[in-house]
Amino acid sequence: MPYREQFAKLTIPVLTTTGYYAAGQAADLYFLQPALRFNPHADHTLIVGPYDDGVLERGPSANLQGYQVDSTALADLRELRYQWFGHVLKGAAAPSLLKDRVNYEVMGANEWRHAPSLEAMAGQSLKLYMDAKGPTGYIC
Repeated sequence: MPYREQFAKLTIPVLTTTGYYAAGQAADLYFLQPALRFNPHADHTLIVGPYDDGVLERGPSANLQGYQVDSTALADLRELRYQWFGHVLKGAAAPSLLKDRVNYEVMGANEWRHAPSLEAMAGQSLKLYMDAKGPTGYIC
């Protein structure tokens, strides 16, 4: 596993597919962030949706842990991977679902969104406090 500056030496294209229900999601996101920090031009693409760890083996499920998965998230991820390989190895067009570095399905909105980074996914931030008192000690 690369560490810190070693990420700058990674020059191969990387496609990471992960899910909101995947146990390995934190590791997938960990790999993306330092890869881009130490090499801003890294060819690293992320796709994330309402998937669990077995999605590449069996494909997306219409129902996942009681959640009715949006129809747009039921993409053929195995075919997407082959299209990505064709793009990287043979110069074919990039798969239409991979429009930017970070590609994510918005659960409940039935749409894919695309961003150049994880930070760019959010239009704003929101601080939440674990008790009724805000940062000033007053009741919010």
